[in-house]
Amino acid sequence: MKLTTSKEQRDFFQKNGWIEFEEILTEEQLTLMRESIRQVLAKRLRPSSYQFVPSSPENVYAQGHDLWRENSKLQQCISRTKFTEVVVELGGKKPLRLGYDQFFPEQRAISQTKLYPPFLQQSASLQQISCISNLCCGLMIALTSSAQSEGETTSADIFPHQQGRVVFINPLLPIPWNALLTYHSNQQLYMVVYTLSLSHYTLQPEDPHTHQLKRLGYIFNDKLRDSIHPIVLR
Repeated sequence: MKLTTSKEQRDFFQKNGWIEFEEILTEEQLTLMRESIRQVLAKRLRPSSYQFVPSSPENVYAQGHDLWRENSKLQQCISRTKFTEVVVELGGKKPLRLGYDQFFPEQRAISQTKLYPPFLQQSASLQQISCISNLCCGLMIALTSSAQSEGETTSADIFPHQQGRVVFINPLLPIPWNALLTYHSNQQLYMVVYTLSLSHYTLQPEDPHTHQLKRLGYIFNDKLRDSIHPIVLR
């Protein structure tokens, strides 16, 4: 069934740069998404098995990028019509291309590596931390619930607190990523980013994964290709 946004919701998104939806995912779909993510991470993190109790958040974060490429069910989940229809209604543009995804584990015992802590300490938009140009929208999906209530957070905290809820984010909105170290430190979140059809692979030093697309045959300034970054809504 098509999920239609209201004028009030679209106006809120245009004004604030984000909006939360409560009933986009069913419990069955959320369970499928969590299990698909667990399977890919368990494969990537071998020989240690990943049981959603990560001993190294930095390692899980590093391996939690572009998970959809190794799991067809996860790809189907994030290419779902409801997600993409809402993105188009909020942003008013299409076709949409699947850009990338990113898993955020529970933030326990963060060590001083060069990759992850600096990322979490900044306030930056999705476009500023993405090596893909012309982003359209990002989704932040709560795979589990936060121990803290929304009333205990600041107004700058836009991440979803209750499992199954989805926040749609304007790619130009500054995001306080350090909220993942405080209000959401015991929570698992999953981000999906969509881009417009005409997008390029660019050098972005602020993206911890800026060189990973070279493994797929891209070089900087290449246009994204349908075979690698599929169109999910025309």
